[in-house]
Amino acid sequence: MTPSSHASAGSGAARLLAPADVGFLCRLCREAGERIMEHYHEGVAVTAKADRSPLTAADLDAHNVIVAGLQGRWPEWPVLSEEGADIPYAERRQWQVFWLVDPLDGTKEFLKRNGEFTVNIALVAGNEPVFGVVHAPASGVLYRGGPGQGAHREVGEGTAEPIRCRSAADPVALAIVGSRSHGSPEMAGFLEALEVKETVVVGSSLKFCRVAEGSADLYPRFGPTMEWDTAAGQALVVGAGGRVVDLAGMPMRYNQEQLRNGPFLATGGPWPKAWGEAVTAATAGTRERSESPSRESGRRCSDLVEGPLDPSNAARGSRGHAGYQAGAARPRQGAGSASSC
Repeated sequence: MTPSSHASAGSGAARLLAPADVGFLCRLCREAGERIMEHYHEGVAVTAKADRSPLTAADLDAHNVIVAGLQGRWPEWPVLSEEGADIPYAERRQWQVFWLVDPLDGTKEFLKRNGEFTVNIALVAGNEPVFGVVHAPASGVLYRGGPGQGAHREVGEGTAEPIRCRSAADPVALAIVGSRSHGSPEMAGFLEALEVKETVVVGSSLKFCRVAEGSADLYPRFGPTMEWDTAAGQALVVGAGGRVVDLAGMPMRYNQEQLRNGPFLATGGPWPKAWGEAVTAATAGTRERSESPSRESGRRCSDLVEGPLDPSNAARGSRGHAGYQAGAARPRQGAGSASSC
C-alpha cells in the first residue's frame, strides 16, 4: 500500500507509513544485506572515492537494490543515498519528504571482516528523521523505530521486541560507546575529563543501536559524519526514548546545503552536569572552528543539566529557527564525504 501523496511534511511516520510499509522497508533492508553478505563471503575489489574513502561493489549493489525498491513503492519521494549524493541543493531544498540512505555504513568494518556494518534507511520529513531502519547483515539483527512510534529489534525472522533507552543513574559509571575506526582528540579528552575508565568500540550505526536498546548510555561523536550516517540511527534513538543533539542541545536537522554533520551526542536520558562539563573541556580548543548555528543561543553544553532540554530550544528546533529553517544551510566542514560512523 502506498501512503497518500498529500501527507504533509510535518506528519510523523504514523501518517506517512502504514504497517505494511514498515514491513516492506524491513524486507528491503534484509534484501540489501543479503547482497552485501554475498560479497562479504566471496571477497570484493576496493576502489577509492574522491575523498579516499573506500568503495566496493557491495556498496553499489546494496544501493541499487534499495533505490529500486524505494522508487518503485514511493515514486513521489526522492532518494538521497551516499552512493548517489550528487544532487544539487537547489533541487534538494524543495524536498519536503525524502529517503536518506547509507547502503553500507561501515565499509571499513566490512573490509576488516569484523561484522560491524549496517544498512541504513531513514524517512525524513520537514528536515527531521521520522522513521529509521538499521540492519546488521552479519548478525541478522534489525532495528526500527521513530519519534512517536517506539523502537523494536528483530533477530533473524523472530518476533519484533520493543527496546528502550536507559537513563544513567551515575554520570561517571557509564557505558559509553565510540567509533572503532574514527577516534578523535576530543573524544579522548571527553573520556579523560569524565574519568571514564573504559569505552566500548563498535563500528557503523550500531553505536546508535546500543544506545537505543539500553546497552550503552551515551554515544559522543566529535569527528565528522554525513547525514546518511546518522539519520536512521537518530530516528531509532528518539523512538526508544532518547535524543540526538548537537553540542548546544539542539536536535540534528537534515537536508542542509552541506551534508556534513557537526559534533553530536546520542543519549538515553537527562544530561548530568558532569557530561556537559566534560564536553566543554574536551572541545575547548576546537569550539570556535566547529561552531554550530544553534550556538546562537549562547548556551554551553555544561548548561544542559539534570533534566530535559530547555523547552524554548526544543520548540525552536522543531519549527526551524534561524540556521535550521528549511533551505538554510547549517555550516559544516564542507560538502564532501566524511568518515562513516
